[in-house]
Amino acid sequence: MSRTLASKEDVAKLEAKLVAMIADTKVELLRWMFLFWVGQIAIVAGLIRFMR
Repeated sequence: MSRTLASKEDVAKLEAKLVAMIADTKVELLRWMFLFWVGQIAIVAGLIRFMR
C-alpha cells in the first residue's frame, strides 16, 4: 500500500478551485434570492390590489 502526499502546489490548486466554486455558489444564491424577493413583492402587490 503506497501513500502519496499532496504537494503545496496540489493544495494551492485545490484551494483555488474551492474558492471559485464558493464564489459561483454565492452568485447563484444571490440570483435566486433576488428572484424570490421580486416574486414576493409582486404577490403582495397583487394581493393588496385585489383586496381594495
